[in-house]
Amino acid sequence: MSEVSCNFNVGCMKLGGVNHQLDTSSMRWLKNTMFIGMGTPSIAAVVANRDEDFMHYLASVGFQEHGEMITDVMTMMTERLNEYSKRIESLPERVIMFRGGGKTPKLTIAICGKCPQTRFYPAKPEQGDKTSNTKAGTFVDQAVTAVYNFDFFLQAHTGR
Repeated sequence: MSEVSCNFNVGCMKLGGVNHQLDTSSMRWLKNTMFIGMGTPSIAAVVANRDEDFMHYLASVGFQEHGEMITDVMTMMTERLNEYSKRIESLPERVIMFRGGGKTPKLTIAICGKCPQTRFYPAKPEQGDKTSNTKAGTFVDQAVTAVYNFDFFLQAHTGR
């Protein structure tokens, strides 16, 4: 019976079906997200979901010359992003990457957006600078930011 069940599950996935799904109400913050997994050493692989339910994954695979750094990562990532955008009809708004390996360098990607229309004012005059702007280094991550985007505003320098 377990073999029949396994064959049914494999057949269902091969035909593009979904045999289980995560609770959609707890995944709203993951809308338009792509999960990526990368691995080496002798064969490099980049695996990523191509659907919003995180049930269908495809891989880009290639031979690795040597070392932990994936030599053809640009081509592999382009393939995964193209497949995602073909299925979803847009690029992902958020990419979460998992990378295993003991010698793997840590990677942090920060995508910055400029918001020249956003203006902050000090709550009290004594909290501002001499031009009544917020002081350089003011950091805002509550009240006016999106809950699920982990975003913030940084007043890096004094305004004029």
